[in-house]
Amino acid sequence: GITSQYPFAFGVYVDELKNIKNITFYNEHCIKILENLSTELMTNLINNFPLSCEVEDLSSEVPCYDVEYLLSLLLHILSKCEVDARIILSNPISRVVLLALSSQSDVIRRAAYECVYKLSLKVEEEKFKEKSMCSYLLQMLRDSILTDNERLPHLSMYFLGVLLHTLFTPHKHTYPTVCHFLLQRPVFDFGDVPMFYVMFCSSGQHYRQEENWLLETLVHAVRDETDYKILTRRHVLSLCFSQRVCPTVDQHTARIIDRLFEKVGGIKSSKVKRDLEDRGLLLSQLSF
Repeated sequence: GITSQYPFAFGVYVDELKNIKNITFYNEHCIKILENLSTELMTNLINNFPLSCEVEDLSSEVPCYDVEYLLSLLLHILSKCEVDARIILSNPISRVVLLALSSQSDVIRRAAYECVYKLSLKVEEEKFKEKSMCSYLLQMLRDSILTDNERLPHLSMYFLGVLLHTLFTPHKHTYPTVCHFLLQRPVFDFGDVPMFYVMFCSSGQHYRQEENWLLETLVHAVRDETDYKILTRRHVLSLCFSQRVCPTVDQHTARIIDRLFEKVGGIKSSKVKRDLEDRGLLLSQLSF
């Protein structure tokens, strides 16, 4: 398991860490480790998160960080260092932790839950501009979990990670919608597609950007049969199909919808394939 492994496997400044005795320098080095995590490798991991530990899931053609390495790194930082919660929450590693709650591995999920717990305590102890909303999001997640070490849908955790990082970008057009969405509810509905109807049917000034933002997020968020069931329950694919065949559809939006149907069609599940065929929504059946 993760707890029995050496906390660091690789990374800039990691080798020097064990030789530092001064706590101030130690904390500074931990911050440097987080800051020097490759943006490309982190993005690849977030958008291609390995849900299982099977060989075909781990042998991705896309280079990315190892999940266990990042979780053990963060657990060490949360336990041994004094790094501001804001630095951790605004770093992509916080999104990896949330995605790890959707892992099929009990060990990875338990390590991720430990990270979320320690991070929640750290947030309550500190003062920073985004504290109230970050605290509310983490509390909402905690109150939504019903069983010990529960496996949460990848779709929900991907969206939650996007919402968390939006809290640190108040200049973006999605910020007011995200805050409104979070403050509207005491718990997170794991059977829902967050903000789908608000964004997809938006009539605001940035309606096209909001629609495309939502669709792009969906393309990366949908991974398995559980996610597919959420989409069908909320009639997401039917609405996307209607939008795709509309004569006035924006070409950029059309390409994103094509990618969404391609992603859904690639889910490794006979039930999903059969259901798509029955609905006439397999990409090969569609005449776009």
